[in-house]
Amino acid sequence: MVIPFTRSLWICLLIISRGLGDEVPCQAAWFTESASVQAGKVLKTGIRMEMRPGWHVYWLNPGESGLPVEVEWVLPQGWKVKGPEFLTPVRFKTGELHGFGYEGVCWFPAAVEVPADFREEVVLMAKLSWLACHEGACVPGQAQLELRLRPGELAATPEAQAIEAAFAMTPVSAPESMVLEVVDRGRSLDLRVAGIPASATRPELWPVTPDVIDPKSPLVLSPLARQAAHGVVAGKSEYAEGPLPPLVFWLTPSPGQRPWILQWSPPAKP
Repeated sequence: MVIPFTRSLWICLLIISRGLGDEVPCQAAWFTESASVQAGKVLKTGIRMEMRPGWHVYWLNPGESGLPVEVEWVLPQGWKVKGPEFLTPVRFKTGELHGFGYEGVCWFPAAVEVPADFREEVVLMAKLSWLACHEGACVPGQAQLELRLRPGELAATPEAQAIEAAFAMTPVSAPESMVLEVVDRGRSLDLRVAGIPASATRPELWPVTPDVIDPKSPLVLSPLARQAAHGVVAGKSEYAEGPLPPLVFWLTPSPGQRPWILQWSPPAKP
């Protein structure tokens, strides 16, 4: 992701403003549902991050400031990891800038694909990096996390329930009947979604594509008169330039529910 100059300058200023003697604002660890697993299976794991009160880290789309959490996997030959998955973020402000991310405790689920020739204990590694911020400072962080696995039957760890709950909240593709329409009005976008179920109590869109949607206001969808659809007007980001790119949104039908993934592509030019 290309970081606009004004945002990168703001991050540098906040990092410079921090005293070197402060405590570490974020801790991270990699957990598994079981320390033993059979060859050829898929194992559920999760990276757990915990922030000190007032601090946050950033989602896929950080908003007006920040950088998303990133993971580089270092794996033995034949091993694969799907993830990390990001869960629905919260909204916050850092100074006067609005962003998306996570506070308190958050999980990043990751599914480990075990090779068919797994016969002896292995060590998997994850190089995790993040930017943690609060009202007046930002601190870049990194950690090298290890996960030891041995052959055997599944045996639930103390973290297994939390990992399972995190996987249950990962985003999934929206039903084919749910369709997103985007109309560009210059400095704003009309967003319309057809096919939202009647059980949705507060359908809300979360803009995954960065630097297009102004993150200041929640994108809560309302029923449109005489239309079988919901809609909201979204302001454009100050970083938005040129024609609209393909857009990705998450839609939470109600607070605390698993999000659906919605995608939109610009009409093909004649």
